[in-house]
Amino acid sequence: MIFVEPGLLSLRSWKPDGPRIAARYIELAQLGADTDLDALRLIQDRYGKLSIPKERRPHLGDAALQHLGLPTTRDATSNVYVAIYPKRIDLLSPNYRNAKHVAGHPALDDLP
Repeated sequence: MIFVEPGLLSLRSWKPDGPRIAARYIELAQLGADTDLDALRLIQDRYGKLSIPKERRPHLGDAALQHLGLPTTRDATSNVYVAIYPKRIDLLSPNYRNAKHVAGHPALDDLP
């Protein structure tokens, strides 16, 4: 999972970027006193691994739900928008989707 920006979560395959991200974290962590702690924190804040069990539906976890601005209590219901692309699945919060809808896109400027 990539926590792209508040309200947008992108689900991607572990390969090829997952191992590179993990290696970068290890590389930065091994610098000892010269370790850039902000870079380590940003890696932890920006990336998460989503396990998908074969016998159950996956659970995004509280961090992902909070990133999308959704409630984390079990009895709460909420909507999320799903955009499927060739190499990723994006989850959009209603607020994020609405903001993008209002902003529009240059390719649609000549349409009503």
